[in-house]
Amino acid sequence: MQLLFRLFFFLLILSSSGCQIYNHDLEPLTISSEAQEQQQLYNLFKRGMRYRELSKLQQEAECIRLKQDYKTQAYWDTAWLLAYPLNDDFNCVNLDEMLELLNVIQTVPDSNHHLRWLNNNQIDLLTNLDKLQKKSNSLRKQLKTAQKRLKKANSKIKALRAIETSINKKLADEQTNQQ
Repeated sequence: MQLLFRLFFFLLILSSSGCQIYNHDLEPLTISSEAQEQQQLYNLFKRGMRYRELSKLQQEAECIRLKQDYKTQAYWDTAWLLAYPLNDDFNCVNLDEMLELLNVIQTVPDSNHHLRWLNNNQIDLLTNLDKLQKKSNSLRKQLKTAQKRLKKANSKIKALRAIETSINKKLADEQTNQQ
């Protein structure tokens, strides 16, 4: 059985590499733009995974460093790293800053078209989230206002009950005095 396996392996190697013709006149192979984009994505995701593996304290330090780098040289890949792997729960950049970073990435012509598609969806999602947060804040303010009004109304009701109790007591006292 081992001999058969070795023979099969040998024939596989021979058939796949032994029959190729090498032509010196052909131009050297160039990496297609699609392959370059794939490599770019791979490197970006690999770098992002390294940031994700850092401790929270190290992530905060990297966030600060990348923000400073982005201020000096606004590279789209730095913006991507700030917006995605270092930004759990918006702890690196806030929602408005993230939307700004993603919009910058959308305008860069040499950024990967897959990333632009992802960013476009993320921008839509974050825009909806921003609207929902604003609506939530508005509702929260309305709720606080209603709670304040309710407290005032309750205090007025208590005051009225105290007045009613004192009036009822006086009336009861007057009725006992008249009898």
